[in-house]
Amino acid sequence: MGLYLAAVLVPIQIFFGHAERRLRARLSTGQVRRHRRSLHDEQPASEVLLAIPDPASETNKYAISVPVLEV
Repeated sequence: MGLYLAAVLVPIQIFFGHAERRLRARLSTGQVRRHRRSLHDEQPASEVLLAIPDPASETNKYAISVPVLEV
């Protein structure tokens, strides 16, 4: 059963990985860095899992995030 599941999921993973890489190739790294920097202004920053950004105010309107865990 695991082999059948792998036979289905591996091509799907390859397809989505390739599509994501093509998308990143179209974006310049400078734009991505500026975007990430503008949305993370809290210190220490939490890890954002899912967010709806607001470019006008350079904040996240709705975000699901994990706070920083100190060890």
